[in-house]
Amino acid sequence: MISLNLYDPEDLSIANLRAPDAQKGDKVEISLLFIYPKQSGKGVGGQAIRYLEELGRELGARVVTMNTAIGTHILEWYKGKLGYKECRPREKRYLIEVVRALGMPDECVYAAFLEKSLDAGDE
Repeated sequence: MISLNLYDPEDLSIANLRAPDAQKGDKVEISLLFIYPKQSGKGVGGQAIRYLEELGRELGARVVTMNTAIGTHILEWYKGKLGYKECRPREKRYLIEVVRALGMPDECVYAAFLEKSLDAGDE
């Protein structure tokens, strides 16, 4: 499952996208990306993210954002392989019970907030 949300300053549910300089429609957020463990390492996640980045460009967005749990290899993969940068301080976002039920390290209760420019010259 994966979704792409357009930034709208009147939509309070998209908290990750709030920024003083943001204009309606110039940011998109990738959310709800989950890859089943059996599919991990096959390039499915990277293909999905690149597809949504391109869709964001077609919609006129200049920036794509997302958040992910810290404490796994995924954060470094987003930053190293896909060119995302942390854009605000980390926050405690996830319930410890959920993190443990998923078999993830306790530090995964904290989220890192990432963004990437979609402008052609910034890649």
